[in-house]
Amino acid sequence: MVAPLQLTSLSLPWSPCSPQGSYCPNGVKTACEANEFNRFLGAKADNCVTCSTSAPRYTSYAGAAYCTIPYVEVECGEPAVP
Repeated sequence: MVAPLQLTSLSLPWSPCSPQGSYCPNGVKTACEANEFNRFLGAKADNCVTCSTSAPRYTSYAGAAYCTIPYVEVECGEPAVP
């Protein structure tokens, strides 16, 4: 009889715990930060890339696979005086 395959005994070049938008150092799922993305499955190292600053500019939420949110630069001023 053949012994069942155990994933813990394999040394895979990718991590099965890592969906798009994250990476898994040492088997711990870690989301990319806001304004970063990772479109690949199974990243073991921090492969998160900063969203481009070229026009048209987009940003992302934490854990995003792509930068899909239109970037809006907002300048905060003095509060309105009643």
